[in-house]
Amino acid sequence: MTFSSDVQQIFKPGDVSQLCEILHSAEHVLPIGGQTKSAFAAPASSCQLVDCQQLSGIVTYDPSEFLITARSGTSLKEICLALQANGQYLPFDPLLVESGSTLGGTIAAGLSGSCRLLYGGLRDFVMAIEFVDGLGQVVCGGGKVVKNAAGFDFPKLLIGSYGRLGIITEATIKVLPSPQAWGTLVTQFQSLPQALKIVRRWMSLPLPIAAADIDANADEVKVYMRIAGLRSSLAGVFERLKGQLPQTSQATAMDAEVERHFWHDRSKLGYGLFETTEGFGVRAAMPAQQVEEFQRSLTEQELAKQTVYTSGGAVAWLTISGDHVEALDGQLKGMGLSAVVTAGTRELLPLGNCTWIPVASRIQTAIDPQRKFLPYPQATVF
Repeated sequence: MTFSSDVQQIFKPGDVSQLCEILHSAEHVLPIGGQTKSAFAAPASSCQLVDCQQLSGIVTYDPSEFLITARSGTSLKEICLALQANGQYLPFDPLLVESGSTLGGTIAAGLSGSCRLLYGGLRDFVMAIEFVDGLGQVVCGGGKVVKNAAGFDFPKLLIGSYGRLGIITEATIKVLPSPQAWGTLVTQFQSLPQALKIVRRWMSLPLPIAAADIDANADEVKVYMRIAGLRSSLAGVFERLKGQLPQTSQATAMDAEVERHFWHDRSKLGYGLFETTEGFGVRAAMPAQQVEEFQRSLTEQELAKQTVYTSGGAVAWLTISGDHVEALDGQLKGMGLSAVVTAGTRELLPLGNCTWIPVASRIQTAIDPQRKFLPYPQATVF
């Protein structure tokens, strides 16, 4: 077990027993991995960081069972390469793979990528989990069988917990066969309402839609519909999509190589939402009927430098300046929406409707009675 000589102490346990020792003696700890989600790894100055990257390695992987078990510090890139060698992949489309994201950090952040539409998000694929609680005890939950419902559903509890409920040490993930081919149809619309109308129409069709991204900028609105399936079927799917378009809209299929690079860059969040140096990256969730109102308010107040909607509009990714955080918070509260700052210089900062925090805090008190982990923020502070 090692730790840095910096002012902020960083523990680096080499195994689970050392991690348990840390939890017995330390106060106010926060687990970190590859630190690719900067706001989630920016704690208060009094907090001790626990770097879990030495808890790495694939534990078991049987391609015939479509399950992979790995320690929390294992890089997603290592996992993805092992799966690719057997024609399999992670259907929830993990983000920041090339930047060094880890399995434990991805689960704690609870983030899925654009191509989650076809089979579901992260919550649908975490089968079993092992973590160390605030008492320094190893706790296991879930099971490596799809229909195993015994015990408390700890995997769901730890997803999106931001390292406040326990330190994940190992997880089992369900995987699926990789699609034979991918294809993307790009369409430009005159307005966001028109784009949303067509996207909803497309998503109601029985088609293998993997992603439905909407780039809503001041000058234009572009929609990227990604299809996964048999190579021979892509052309027919594109024709069905085009058949739903008004005459004023033009759609083109991306070249295969361009398509691959485009989604590779998007999975790295190349549009700057996590790597912004001039402000904050924000993720907001919303029902489809509020997307137009939300975007209209953003435009009128000139709040966002860039806005991308994924999952057909269900998730908004914003890049905003520090001066606009308070205004965005007010807008979200007025609409009853929740969001969280995912990147920037500040620690975890929830925005908008924060009624989930008291519930999360009560769960944290039950699972961490000695308050070893950082508490959930109680209020938005600017």
